[in-house]
Amino acid sequence: MRRVTALAAILLSLAGGMAQAADKTAADKTAADKPGEVFTLSSPDFGDNGIWPAAFASNATMADGKSCGGSNISPALSFSGVPSGTKSFAVTLFDPDGASGAGVSHWVAYDFAGTAKGLKRGEGAKEGSFVGGTSTRKLPTYFGPCPPVPSAWHHYTFQAFALDIAPGTLPAGLTREALLDKIKGHVLATASLIGRYRR
Repeated sequence: MRRVTALAAILLSLAGGMAQAADKTAADKTAADKPGEVFTLSSPDFGDNGIWPAAFASNATMADGKSCGGSNISPALSFSGVPSGTKSFAVTLFDPDGASGAGVSHWVAYDFAGTAKGLKRGEGAKEGSFVGGTSTRKLPTYFGPCPPVPSAWHHYTFQAFALDIAPGTLPAGLTREALLDKIKGHVLATASLIGRYRR
């Protein structure tokens, strides 16, 4: 009888421990799901995987004499759920479908203040609020889409990095690859946003 009672006590103890673990998991999930807890990149100009208007495309004339057809206006971007300890932000724009799948870097920017809420429409196309890196076209500012005609949809991917690096730490002119190498171990959170465009 005592053995049965002891076994029952052990089973009850195990059940209690499992219940506590389940409660903790549920609590952790609820905390993670709270608004503002996750670093997010969004835009009032388009939804994730949304289609870009031509205004965001480049206004350059290509080697074949054809215009890219746009106004080279950079979309507005917003940061939310910024992690504690963020001292600066970096933003890149990359087209993985460009250059026949080799990818094209359209914009590399960093040293946005850690208190920044995002970027205004057109802000990325002019210097001033950030340190410019070097894009595939050797530019320090935003260079909009200019896919070939005709083409399938290209996926222009903005990626934002919340960093524990103070502004002024990184040198100007970094390529996308060099930036990613420099910020290793300093990324507190990252978020991405995709816009689609074709001509």
